[in-house]
Amino acid sequence: MAQGWEAFIRLCEHYKGWGTTTVHTIGRCLEVDSESLTPDFTVRERDSKIRFGRESQPESFSVEETKPAGNIVIQPRSDDIPFLLMACLQAKDWNGTVINGYGTGTFTFCPVSTNPDWEGSVWGTVVNLAGTAEDIYPIQVRKCFGVNLDDSLNSEIYSLGIVDSLEFTQAYGADLTVTPTFKFQDVDIDGQTPASYQPNGPYGSYSGKSRFVDWKGTVTFKYGGAATSLDLSNFTVTLRAASSEKGRIGQKGFYRFPFSGRPVNDGSFDLELEAGHFAKVFENAGSAYLKMRWYNSDLDWMEIEMPNIKYRPHDRNISAGDAPITYTLPFRAYPQNGTSSVIVRVCTTFATSGQSLDLVSGEERL
Repeated sequence: MAQGWEAFIRLCEHYKGWGTTTVHTIGRCLEVDSESLTPDFTVRERDSKIRFGRESQPESFSVEETKPAGNIVIQPRSDDIPFLLMACLQAKDWNGTVINGYGTGTFTFCPVSTNPDWEGSVWGTVVNLAGTAEDIYPIQVRKCFGVNLDDSLNSEIYSLGIVDSLEFTQAYGADLTVTPTFKFQDVDIDGQTPASYQPNGPYGSYSGKSRFVDWKGTVTFKYGGAATSLDLSNFTVTLRAASSEKGRIGQKGFYRFPFSGRPVNDGSFDLELEAGHFAKVFENAGSAYLKMRWYNSDLDWMEIEMPNIKYRPHDRNISAGDAPITYTLPFRAYPQNGTSSVIVRVCTTFATSGQSLDLVSGEERL
């Protein structure tokens, strides 16, 4: 009988780009709180056929297309979150060095301004804090359940995936959690994974970096150009690819996921009402600057910068006479003067053998 402690989630690159099944042998095991990945098979039963006999016959049943998708809730580290950021925003810049198979430096990610190409492996780039689309960057997710009698791992293998949305949540007294929601082109529900792919083995392991927690986070907030101190009890932001689904005759499921919509990158923060703060929250056209930063060390940190947020309508309700007045302030991020609506930076050290994000194009490294 399979047990939860035998299971793990493994992430790796399709480093040759969309449409190829090749992935890096070396992957990254994620620290997962929960998962809802599903093959999502469509079953058709056709009970309304005009046919003799009261019961429907077995040939009226068929399994049609599959639309693999779902999400996982993780506690990210600085060396595994870049995979997910790139699979969502699709544009990056790398400023660092690689010595003896280890990279040290800072990644910068921004949403792309146009639809990426779905052939090739030249990754999108960030120039002047704005994303330029190139080829789509796809990832594979393996959901491994446990060891079979032949020492292989019973798995569902979700291939050729993008991250359609990426939600960050930081509450007071809690760890940072990130929820990537995936769309995949294909899934093998009877997939087998070599036992050597188990965590802390030769082909990938859990990160050894420190987790990001509330007391390691700081907020920079400017309203009307003036810095204001905020005492936040909760912060959330959701980054979106704004993808659609494109199918074609001759293929079950989706063929690709064009970035056809406008990406709405938004969020909210919870705070206590203080005298003089946000008395007129829609002054300056409701605009403000917000940056959330998590810091473990000089080579292990992450920040989400939004140069131009605009508040959305909200209420500040009085719950009781003996309770503080708290409220949730929702916002949406917009571009400003050619800069993307959201800029995410991650400083880390990492083994280059399992990824190509410090390269211009996808490339296998041994």
